[in-house]
Amino acid sequence: AERQAEAARALTEDPQRMIFGQVAYGTVVSDLLRRLGVRPSAVVGYSLGESTSLFSLRAWRDRDGMLERMLASPLFRTELVGPCNAAARAW
Repeated sequence: AERQAEAARALTEDPQRMIFGQVAYGTVVSDLLRRLGVRPSAVVGYSLGESTSLFSLRAWRDRDGMLERMLASPLFRTELVGPCNAAARAW
């Protein structure tokens, strides 16, 4: 229980971890299903689900480049989460 609480705190303190974890999980599941012979004819996603789908199906191939851009960007550190600077500027 203590480990779970610690993991939950780490995730909520750094929203990028949740984003990277979702993409990694979706890609791993897609790879596993593909190895088992399951081939999707289409995928449906919204927002992060779309991005995960595009990486999982290899439509987007530059995973390292996307990771570098996300780490360098304030978008998921201060703009849309945390202090929500984008909302504050728009308000």
